[in-house]
Amino acid sequence: LMPALLALSTPESHLRWWEGYVATYLERDGFAVRFVTDGQTALSLVDRIEPALIILDVMLPELDGWEVCKQIRQESDLPILMLTARSETEERIEGLEAGADDYVVKPFDLGELTARLRAIGRRRGGRPRGDAHGSRRCGRLQRSLRRRSRRRWRRRADGRADRAQRVR
Repeated sequence: LMPALLALSTPESHLRWWEGYVATYLERDGFAVRFVTDGQTALSLVDRIEPALIILDVMLPELDGWEVCKQIRQESDLPILMLTARSETEERIEGLEAGADDYVVKPFDLGELTARLRAIGRRRGGRPRGDAHGSRRCGRLQRSLRRRSRRRWRRRADGRADRAQRVR
C-alpha cells in the first residue's frame, strides 16, 4: 500500500467515521492512510513517514492547510489534494496557488476522491514510490505492478538481499 497522510479539521466524534469508512475505502484503492488533526503534526509526519500523497483540510488548527501546503511545497513536490468545506472560487484559487494539485469540496463522493487521487498519480508519472519497471518493494516483499505478482526476498549470510521465491 502507498502511504497517504490525511490532515483533517474534524471533531473527535467524526474522526472514527473518517478512520473507519474513509480509510477502508482508500485502502481498497491502494493507500495506507495516516490521520492527523492539526497542521503542525502533519508537517512533522511528512518527514517521518514519507507519504506518497497528502490530503489536506484548509481549516486545520495551529497551521491552516494553505500554510501547510506552502511549507511542504518549499521542500517537496509530493502530490497534495485539498479536501475542505470552503467552496468559494477565491478559496479554491488560493489552494491551487499555494501548491495543491487538486481541490475537492465537502461533501464529496469517495469514488470521485479516489479517481482524483489516481489522476494526480497519472499526471506525476503513475508510479509513486515504485521503480522504473513498475514494481514496489516494502521490506522483504516486492510487488510487480504490471504483472501483479510478488516475490519474497531473503537475507544471505553476508547481509545482501537474495530473491527467494514467487508468492501468489
